[in-house]
Amino acid sequence: MRRIIENYFSLLGSKERLDDVLINSFETIEEKTICKSLLYWINDGSHSIQDDLYIDNYNDSVDKYIEVFRNIFIKTGNEAHYKMMMLVE
Repeated sequence: MRRIIENYFSLLGSKERLDDVLINSFETIEEKTICKSLLYWINDGSHSIQDDLYIDNYNDSVDKYIEVFRNIFIKTGNEAHYKMMMLVE
């Protein structure tokens, strides 16, 4: 997810931090919080070596993250690209 977001949305060329642009595309505090959590989660292991293993056993977290990932594309006007890449009709 991190690579998809970084590579696709770097084309936007925004002067703001990419994370801020994506988080601010959501309207409610709850949506913004979940988006921020998703971005922290996908970036957490990308720049350091994990010294312990943590597994979240909450199945609804995965569903929420996938929904926010999809909504990042919808709220930024890139739903067609999401559908094309995820093979959604």
